[in-house]
Amino acid sequence: MKNLRFTTTRNIVAAAIGSAAIAGVMLVALPAWCAPPLASDDAGTLAPGACQLETENRQFRNRIEQDIVPACNLWFDTEVGIGHQRSAPDGAPRADSIVYQFKKVLITSADTGWAFGIAAATIHASGGQSGIRQNVFNALVSRQFSATILHLNAGFVSDREAEASTRKNRLSWAIAAEHDATDRWTFVGEVFGQRDVPATVQVGLRFWALPKYMQLTTSLGAQRSEGRDGRWVSVGVRFETGGSIF
Repeated sequence: MKNLRFTTTRNIVAAAIGSAAIAGVMLVALPAWCAPPLASDDAGTLAPGACQLETENRQFRNRIEQDIVPACNLWFDTEVGIGHQRSAPDGAPRADSIVYQFKKVLITSADTGWAFGIAAATIHASGGQSGIRQNVFNALVSRQFSATILHLNAGFVSDREAEASTRKNRLSWAIAAEHDATDRWTFVGEVFGQRDVPATVQVGLRFWALPKYMQLTTSLGAQRSEGRDGRWVSVGVRFETGGSIF
């Protein structure tokens, strides 16, 4: 990412991604939308009229999580997505969740490198399943220092599970950094968590396989105190459109 705006690809990929987004293809249920492999969000959006498509596969010791992430900036310079996450535990039925999300940048300054925004999402289990029922809100701050961008998220998660004992609100936070080592390689790292939930650490890489068209991602992550069960490795692919397609 450069200057807190996601770069975009061109015509061939544009038509496919735009159609997928409009059709409501499923996307990620993580509570944040910075480019993979980060879970933290940034105070930046796609260019007006542009779209992107992200996919990611996270392999834990006892389960696999899969995401497909289309998003577009269609109206009022606001990034909107409708998505899906699938979790497939070993020896147990898979669980699917749907998320509706938006992000808006409120203040940005090319002179100082600061940007401020907000993001919100509602997440729930699909198909009438019992499971996750959450509303998420985040205030976003990003600061660019030459080839490095720092991100800070502060917000809350409102749990509305089927069982009353699990319904509660929790403060959430995230700190992340991205560093463009070259025009193609970006190193990323982050720490994020919620109140009463052990923090999670992740480091990873992005590589422009086709500059401005297709990006490959990978990461290693671990949640504190969860041992081997809380560790994962991820691989992903991200496509972007070549400017406005709407």
